[in-house]
Amino acid sequence: LYVLRNPIDRLWSHIKFHYQHGGQQEALAQLQSQASATEDQFLEHSLYAKHLGRILEVVPRENVHLVYFDDIVARPDRVLSDIENFLQLPHHDYLPGKLKRRINPSTDMQRPHWVEQAYAPAIRQDQARLLRLDVHVPEAWAV
Repeated sequence: LYVLRNPIDRLWSHIKFHYQHGGQQEALAQLQSQASATEDQFLEHSLYAKHLGRILEVVPRENVHLVYFDDIVARPDRVLSDIENFLQLPHHDYLPGKLKRRINPSTDMQRPHWVEQAYAPAIRQDQARLLRLDVHVPEAWAV
């Protein structure tokens, strides 16, 4: 199973989580420019083609099930059913209230414009690689 999320959203969530749980909420609130937070550790985890490409070098494509974060949010019951089918597990009836519960939510803070501007070139390159791997890139991910 490999979960993909809009890479810019994933990256911003990672930055917020890093500062929030590193005891640096004030530093997070004061981020003004890409120089304040552009670190490879944040970008690295949003480069799906890089990591998925490595996986596909050793695992046949039919043994890799891609899950999109937006689908988890919108239709968690359907995603779980698809996972159960992929893993050949018996179907389970999940409690609806548990499916919508958020775990470890990060600070509710609007993403500054510089985040997309700073990371868009690398994300665009990675999305082109995803397409070459025959991986669907949702239109909502366009940068």
